[in-house]
This record gives sequence, C-alpha cells and structure tokens, in this order.
Amino acid sequence: MPNEPIPSHPPTIGAPIPVARPAGGPTAGGSPASAAHQPTAGCGPLLRLDLRHEGPVPVVRVRGDLDLASAHLLTELVDHVVAAQSPAALVLDLARLDFLSAAGITALLRAREILRCRDVHLVLRDPPAVICRVLVIGGVASVFDIQYDAEAVPGRSGRPAAVVAPG
Repeated sequence: MPNEPIPSHPPTIGAPIPVARPAGGPTAGGSPASAAHQPTAGCGPLLRLDLRHEGPVPVVRVRGDLDLASAHLLTELVDHVVAAQSPAALVLDLARLDFLSAAGITALLRAREILRCRDVHLVLRDPPAVICRVLVIGGVASVFDIQYDAEAVPGRSGRPAAVVAPG
C-alpha cells in the first residue's frame, strides 16, 4: 500500500499522518504540492502528526519536516480538533520537529489564528534550539507561548521558557 494517497480529511485520534516528498519532482499531470502527498517507495514519512490527550488538553506531537508539502496538514488537524472538542488549550509538541520552513511558520501562525478566534490557548512545547532560532529569525517567536517540559500543559508546573534573540 505504499502508493495509496494520504486522505485529505483529518485523521482519527492517535493516527499518524505521513507525508513523503516525491523522488523526481511532480508526477505527470500533478503539481509539486499534490505529488508530495504521495508516499514514495523507499522514502519514509517526512511529517508525522500524533494526536493524544493529557487530561482534557489535546496534544499534537509534530515529528519531521514542517514545510510546503505538509504545512496544510497541521492547520487542518488543528481546525478539526478544536471544532470537534472545543478545548481550552492545545499543545503542539515540537520536540521532534527537525525542519521548519517559511510555509511551516505560516502554518503555525494560521493554527494560532484558528485557535485565537475560538478562544483556545496555543502552546508550543519543547521546540529544539534550531526551531526556536528559526522562529526568532522569522520575527514570530514573541507571538507564541513557547514552553518547556511540564509547564506546557495548563495546570502543571515546570521551569520557565526562554527564547533567546540572536545576538
């Protein structure tokens, strides 16, 4: 089943969404973006989204590359989760995010706006240093609630987050 297309509808809770880049560019008749949603033989998933809950708080674990080919999947999942559950907060666990492109930054900003319009608090949990640096260089780090360890889930305590501006 490696050539089955990735469904465009949001996944069930706990189901990963794999996205793979095509090995040679777009397929015949397709655009690079649509071709990127087809898993390619020998190419593992480049983005995986896992939805779980910590108490009443939905937590989306984001793994791999958040880029042009995959960014829309994050915003679709966020939109689906808040429409179905109406949580007070949503956590994006970025501890295993390897790459963040400009399209990925835009997806995070869109997710923030989707949640803000519904009075849902967004937390970016445990982003690696390189991802924090991309957010700082992109000028958007200050608009996110970036937290580390236990403090990312409301009602739990942890050490304060620190995002250092490039110097």
